[in-house]
Amino acid sequence: MNIPKQVKIGAFEWEVKANDNLMHEREERAVTRPKRLLIEIDPGTQKVAQEESFIHEILEAICWQYNIEFASHKELWVMSVVLHQVIKENPEIFKEV
Repeated sequence: MNIPKQVKIGAFEWEVKANDNLMHEREERAVTRPKRLLIEIDPGTQKVAQEESFIHEILEAICWQYNIEFASHKELWVMSVVLHQVIKENPEIFKEV
């Protein structure tokens, strides 16, 4: 999976940056900063962890942007892990014909 430098969610362009200090400062692999339209990912984690975290942060950005509430953060995390698996194992569904 390619983690881009920007991702468009709705009408907004979110910047995606590497942040080497997330695991040290906050013990997180990634974080969403809605007011800055920024997603930060710790590049020191395994590739699959970065990819799952990227999907998770996209879902968090969608929830923030559209005022969607999940019952728990754990549910959002499970959705991101499963969605990552679907994307990785079925890349052909995202290709335009």
